[in-house]
Amino acid sequence: MKGRRHSWCALAAAALIACFGAQIPWAQVTPVTQSLAPTSGCLFGVYNKPGKLQRQQALLNLESQVGRRFGIDRMFYLWDDPIPTDYDAWNVQQGRVVFLSWKPIKRDGTVILWNSIAAGDEDTTIAARAAAFRQFDGRVMLAFHHEPENDPANGKAADFRSAFRHVVQVFRGAGVTNVEWVMILTHKTYASGHPDNWYPGDDVIDWIGGDGYNWYLSESQPDAPWTSFSDIFTPLHAWGMTHAKPLVVAEYGCQEDPALAGRKGAWFDEAAATLKSWPEVKAVTYMNYNDSAYHWWVQSSDSALAAFGRMGADPYFNSGVRNACGPTWNTYQ
Repeated sequence: MKGRRHSWCALAAAALIACFGAQIPWAQVTPVTQSLAPTSGCLFGVYNKPGKLQRQQALLNLESQVGRRFGIDRMFYLWDDPIPTDYDAWNVQQGRVVFLSWKPIKRDGTVILWNSIAAGDEDTTIAARAAAFRQFDGRVMLAFHHEPENDPANGKAADFRSAFRHVVQVFRGAGVTNVEWVMILTHKTYASGHPDNWYPGDDVIDWIGGDGYNWYLSESQPDAPWTSFSDIFTPLHAWGMTHAKPLVVAEYGCQEDPALAGRKGAWFDEAAATLKSWPEVKAVTYMNYNDSAYHWWVQSSDSALAAFGRMGADPYFNSGVRNACGPTWNTYQ
């Protein structure tokens, strides 16, 4: 986007990276004591694929293009990753909410069965992660195995429910109080009418989340029709309202329509309007991803980037974000 503007906040963040790299001392992180769900409005977030840049710099670059600081940074980790990381600590220090997914598959591809987790066979790993989160100076949104219905090798729905409950119980038993637990299913599961099969229970779930995309012209679903944000996420919203939990759109994305310029930008405008009519949705994170198969990135056209920027500039999507750098910290001066 032409005419990029940088705030002193972004420059300070770049200086921290230069001094420490990814090794931002956790002792510098300001503790967060309140629930992460804002009382009004919606947290505005992203997963940003960094490409060849360091992850911190890639995120700062995207923020300068969008014209604001993100309220949430979404990250994905596997079972044997040493989470939370120094990058997560840096995010908290910068004032962003840390929203993590923890998937029971190891880096070498080994699948951890849900019934094995529920039986206590993985308690050493879970306890180690619980200890690390207990020492982490900030609240975290943590999803155990997002989109479990897409990974049948891990077990059946009942096994997932039991595994989720066991992980939460181990964390609570270890004295972890700064983790807010998120269940994330696909929009198709909510539309099917069977999300209850996967729900671990109100006593262990803090947020109800869903992933969904406008798959129009995607390689994986070439015959998919153009689908609005509201059509994708109405089933999540409807089912989620039956539980007294904040809702999060954990992943969403849209590709360009080469036959109709500006259509993706209009899709973002509709998404913003829909979210403002659904006060139960307290957070939203865009999948900013571009490779040979998926072109979700918001920089795909000037009109798409402008529309995404309009969404981020709306005061509704600035609600609840902690002010780390002064009264206008979400805006690049």
